[in-house]
Parts: sequence; structure tokens; C-alpha cells
Amino acid sequence: MLLLTALNDKGNVPVGSGALIQVGLTGALLADLAIDGRLAVAEDGTVRAGDTRPGDELLADAWDAVREHLQGRNVRQVIGGLSHHIGGSWNRVVDRLTGAGVLGRDRPSLLRPTRHPVLDTAARQAVLDQIRAAAAGEGPVSSQVAVVLALIWPCRLLERVAPDPGTRDEAKRRIDRVTAETRVAPGVATIVDELIVAITVTATTVPPFFVFLAAGRDVLVQRIGRLTGLPGEPNVTLQVTSRLHRASPHAECAWPGKGSGG
Repeated sequence: MLLLTALNDKGNVPVGSGALIQVGLTGALLADLAIDGRLAVAEDGTVRAGDTRPGDELLADAWDAVREHLQGRNVRQVIGGLSHHIGGSWNRVVDRLTGAGVLGRDRPSLLRPTRHPVLDTAARQAVLDQIRAAAAGEGPVSSQVAVVLALIWPCRLLERVAPDPGTRDEAKRRIDRVTAETRVAPGVATIVDELIVAITVTATTVPPFFVFLAAGRDVLVQRIGRLTGLPGEPNVTLQVTSRLHRASPHAECAWPGKGSGG
């Protein structure tokens, strides 16, 4: 769902969002597992794979990677390590969507990167309609959609939700309100909070220029503040959270349809 929200018909993502979406896709897979009860986050923040392997091939591979390589690590470490162990989150989600006929695969030449134009425009539009309706506060919001909404601003995808620039500030306020009111399992909220921190750090460490890297930690913190609208304080990363509403540990979370990654 996240990738289909990000891509336009030609298979391009908004400028500057590619690396952020790659991190987002990794976290979305973990959120899928948590919502489906296949993964748990303990009170100390460590991640444990559940007892039952998912039936979906991609989620099963992610579950295997956690169980075999990342079990017992904290959420941020799992987010940082999962993609490597499954062959690249971006590649795997793209492969699943191309296999389903939703995306194509086009490489004009050896010197140009492969693009993935949208073949099933109806499927992509259905995802966009669902995300935009949720952002507008229309109807109930599933945990799946809430996760994607929480990643819209960090992944720089607001233009997909609000194509008209004049409506984006209001769209962001609505998204903040909807995600704050949507109940999700505590483990899912923890994953998304840590994921947003990871995306924010990626945004500050993979810029089109690298001069600021030598300027020290204070510049990094200030840049995070500008990107997030938060004060440039040393503990700013502790404040960059999804605002997803944590349900009780025993709340049931249905996860209908495809996962949030696609």
C-alpha cells in the first residue's frame, strides 16, 4: 500500500523520497507482522517473532529473518537489519507487485535505472482513494491504513494525498488527527514510532550534498528540527513519533487485504 501510494503512473516517486520510502517499506513489513500477531514487541523494546509462520511468501521471509537473525534486538536494530536479510525490501515489494501484474518493469538502457510503471491503474487508484478518504476523516480507518498515513509526512508523500498544494497544510493536520485517534496494538505503534525516527535520520544523512556531515551533531539536530517542525533539541528524536493511538495490549487488530508495504 505504501509503495502504490508513492508511485505515479510512470513509476516515479516524489523527488528526494526514494531512500525514505525504502526504509518505510521495511517498517511496513514489520507492522504487517505485528498486526497479524506474528511478531511482538516486548516492554523493553525487543522484538520477537511469533510461533506461527505467515502464509504470504514475503511476510514469511521477513518472519524468518527476524526469527533467525534479529530475534531479541530492539525495534530500531530490526528495522536497520531486515532489508538485508530478505534481499531488499524495495526489491521484494516491487517483485510482488510486478508478479501480480500491478507494476511493470522497464529499463530503457543499461545507463538508466529500471522503472516500474503502473499497469493496473485501477488498483493503484483504489489505494489512493482509500488513503485520501482516511486522511479526510471519512469512515473507519484500519490499522493498515493508519500505518501508511503515519508515514505520509516522513516519507514526503503529502503531494500524493493532497495534489493541490493549497490543501496540504490542512491535509497534514487531518492526518495527524486521524492517526492520533486510530487505535492500534502497542507493538505496532512502537514500530511506527521507531520507523519515523529511522526515516528522519535517513533524510538527514542522505542529502544531495555532504558538507553538513562535518559540521557536527548540532547541525544534524537542527536539520531534524527543520524537517519535522520540532525544536532542534538534543533529544528531538524522542519527540518524532507517529501519534498513533495505542490500544490495550489485548486489543484485536484485523489486517484485511494486502499489507501496508504494497
